[in-house]
Amino acid sequence: MEASTMRNHIVLCGLGRVGYRIAQQLLAAKEQVVAIEKDGESMFVEEMQDLGVPVLIGEARLKKNLLQANLEHARAIILATNDDLTNLDAALTAREIKPEIRVALRLFDETLASKVASQFHMPVISTSQVSAPAFVAAVTGRSVHQCFQLDGQTIHVADLRVFRLPAQTVSALQKQFGVSIVLHKNHAGSGLPDPDARIQSGDTIVVAAPIERMRQLEEANRG
Repeated sequence: MEASTMRNHIVLCGLGRVGYRIAQQLLAAKEQVVAIEKDGESMFVEEMQDLGVPVLIGEARLKKNLLQANLEHARAIILATNDDLTNLDAALTAREIKPEIRVALRLFDETLASKVASQFHMPVISTSQVSAPAFVAAVTGRSVHQCFQLDGQTIHVADLRVFRLPAQTVSALQKQFGVSIVLHKNHAGSGLPDPDARIQSGDTIVVAAPIERMRQLEEANRG
């Protein structure tokens, strides 16, 4: 009943560990969420209910459950179950109910993910594409905060302690290496970078960049 009163909300299908983390971030962003989870005994169902999230128990791929989640008045739907077929089926059913709804789905099969993204114009999160760079970063010693897909590229967000980079401004360093510096920490503290602030040995920067540009920056820093 609570779900039926919501408007402009986000429907989240799947309350496993990934779905739970997605729900937490949506709530932190002050978004309204309605969840669908087939396993009523899932450890996260009660936690979501305690946070005020309506949780419908049932299959996300069934049209009646999407309608009960008031999909017709939702802004977007996220398919985050651990089953590719369920996620794809529910995504297509959601577009059938509301053709203009924003859809994001999780897929394990990378080939299927690329085909769905191109044919159905849906943002697809490939588990293998997202996780593989994180494993590589872990064994190469990078302190990686996050990896994500942007316009077909994997973007790494990682710490870099400055050692041998020549002292220059934030904007000059970004232009030279084609990276984005999202945080600058020095003896005065840390915060969003001032484009005119100088980066010097001993500072720490948080950089967002494709792996090739990240590697070029690291090589320059090693001298």
